[in-house]
Amino acid sequence: MRVRRMTVLAVVAGFSVLLGIQAVPVAAASSGHVSRGAARLVSEKPGRLVSGAPGRRGRSIADVGGGVNSGAAGSLVELDRGRSATSRLVRYPDGSLHFQESTAPLNYLTGLGWVPIDNSVRALARKGWVGTSANSWTVAMGSATDGFALVAGKGSLSVVPRATPGAVAARGVAAEVVNTPTEVSRGGGGKAGVDPARPPSVVTYRDVWPGVNEVFTVRSGSVAQDLVLGDRSAPASFTFAVSGSTLEPLAGGGAALSGPMGSHFSLAPPRVVDGRKVDVTAVSGARYSVSEGGHLLTVAVKGSWLRSLPSKSFPITVDPYWAAPSSDVESYSSDGRSFNGIQIGVDSSGAAWRADVLFPQYDAFLNNNPTYRVFYADFSVTPGQLDPTTTAFDLYDQGQYSSSSGPGSFYNIGPSATANPCSNDEAVRPALIDAAQDSPTVDEGPGVIYIPVNAQLDSWIRHGRADCWLGITGSETPGSPLLQYTSSGFLADAYLDALIDVPTPPSRVTDLSATGVLATTTPTLTAAFVPSSAQGSNPEYEYRITTVDNPTLGVVADSGELSGNGGSNPPPSWPVPPGALTDGGSYYAWVLTDWDINLYSYNPALYTDGPGLSPTLPPTDWGVAFKVKLGLGSGGPSPTDSVGSVPGQTSTPSQGAPNPGLPGSKVTVNMVDGNMSFSVSTPSLSTVGGGLTASFAYNSLSVGTNDSVSGLAGHFYNNVGGTAVQVGQRFDPTVEFNLPQGQGLVAARLW
Repeated sequence: MRVRRMTVLAVVAGFSVLLGIQAVPVAAASSGHVSRGAARLVSEKPGRLVSGAPGRRGRSIADVGGGVNSGAAGSLVELDRGRSATSRLVRYPDGSLHFQESTAPLNYLTGLGWVPIDNSVRALARKGWVGTSANSWTVAMGSATDGFALVAGKGSLSVVPRATPGAVAARGVAAEVVNTPTEVSRGGGGKAGVDPARPPSVVTYRDVWPGVNEVFTVRSGSVAQDLVLGDRSAPASFTFAVSGSTLEPLAGGGAALSGPMGSHFSLAPPRVVDGRKVDVTAVSGARYSVSEGGHLLTVAVKGSWLRSLPSKSFPITVDPYWAAPSSDVESYSSDGRSFNGIQIGVDSSGAAWRADVLFPQYDAFLNNNPTYRVFYADFSVTPGQLDPTTTAFDLYDQGQYSSSSGPGSFYNIGPSATANPCSNDEAVRPALIDAAQDSPTVDEGPGVIYIPVNAQLDSWIRHGRADCWLGITGSETPGSPLLQYTSSGFLADAYLDALIDVPTPPSRVTDLSATGVLATTTPTLTAAFVPSSAQGSNPEYEYRITTVDNPTLGVVADSGELSGNGGSNPPPSWPVPPGALTDGGSYYAWVLTDWDINLYSYNPALYTDGPGLSPTLPPTDWGVAFKVKLGLGSGGPSPTDSVGSVPGQTSTPSQGAPNPGLPGSKVTVNMVDGNMSFSVSTPSLSTVGGGLTASFAYNSLSVGTNDSVSGLAGHFYNNVGGTAVQVGQRFDPTVEFNLPQGQGLVAARLW
């Protein structure tokens, strides 16, 4: 199988997939991209929706492998059973499954099931107010002096600017709304060419205070309330009245909400970023003050600091944001603080930060029969205002922890941490997956990071490992920048994109001689038929010949993957190439199988060669043993005929001797394969140990044909652990040869 790794961004036009309503065709982001032609994203029938209790681990991917509607021909079908609060599942026309999960919500639960979130802000019935309506919570905003209101479940929160003595009052300016089209959202697209992210909407109030804009960014899991200070004359303190819930200060600098709203939202610690996108929170003295029993909130920076800034430092963004807490992503500092989001590097106080991330919905693929396999998996993260290209971004297979706590501290993340084994296939845990020093391109935009996690996710699923966390570290040398990746403020979230399917059934060679003896070195092999998958994927066949009874050792010939063409078509046959087998050799014939999944054929602009899933190996007792016997010389059990004299019975060349002075010889012809042979011996030479004679044999099938190889035969063994197993062989027509640098001796592949 050949799969393709995405190297640029793909996006979608009009992503909203409502219940039972066909979505819009998949489209490319620019004229430079090639779309998937007639491929369209459709939804399953509403009756197939899976409802359940809302929550982070509300699972709805059970039995994703079968029983789904086919959709229109050439369609991408989003499977409703694959939706949860943070995940979605798309089936390709070839039957493979594309799984996507985000650290931020993607869907919300209704009486009919999980429905995609829509962050669009639209006019409300109340005059002058705008707000959202398609999420488990809503936000509404009036004029700048009306503030904003959050409603979630049975809870509510209202935040309204309040004038304080001596301070300039807010102006009641109207909202300016920009609903981000899906075409220019995060753009990750993954392998489905459709973006899991729900694009944000932005509501701006200009000059609410002198030189200050108030900008709200509405995302699927947060409302960022940015106070954008245009110059040093701007106010350094802002006061808001709070009702519906009360604020309770937290040790980390944020605040919790009382009552029903407390389980839906909290106020994250303040962040301050200057015009150069540098985090200046510590030096700004940013703080929250809560008074009047939790009903009054003051957001402030040090006035002396603000007045001292040069013009190039502006605008200054003070960012209180109201976020839905997530237990699937957390960051920890070296001095004991925590942050609900991805934060790495060094902050302005000199503390280093590390992060951990869990994508819990992958565990719905565990313990399936047959076991699901991962063809491709991508971890991706995309910054908003902060550019990660100036620091390291290292991703670790961190290990297995409780789903509610994760590694839990700075020192449990990274290369020196002690972790419970998660990837059984990794020799060292926690294992470094990749160190990404991103180089942005025009297509990707600044700071997009993609890291393949094929081996890790495939190992987790094969070994039934749930709650496997990823660890993230950055540059921790003094003076390194701080990077934040959070759905609650400056960024668009982290994603897991994976192409998943059940493996192909095994196959075996069916057409070798019943006696296990072949009279040719170029037999043609045929495999047992493998049907197409229930999802419509077609099989591929890979023939392999080894010298031992193991399909991964002693490989002497391999066909590569041959398309099976699907349906009821017979498997392709494969002729063994000349030179691979030798007379008298003992071998085993195998068939490896795989699904024919080639993403490049969908969209060449989006994919390049990348890692994929190894083929299905047959059981070790499925190898078909055989020997090659060409019937050289006397012909063995084959019938023969002879012409000429018998050595030792005649003495003249005319009676059959091939050369005067040598004993006569007969010529033998194999009546099965036509081999002609004869042998002669030199006169005996007397030695101390006895007579010394050289014998010469001629076989027509071994001279001047492609069916056999003469020269140097090399047999290669792996004696690791004291064993001696042949792992390959090589034939060279001359003893004097020189291998190019980097060229291996044997064509062996170990899966």
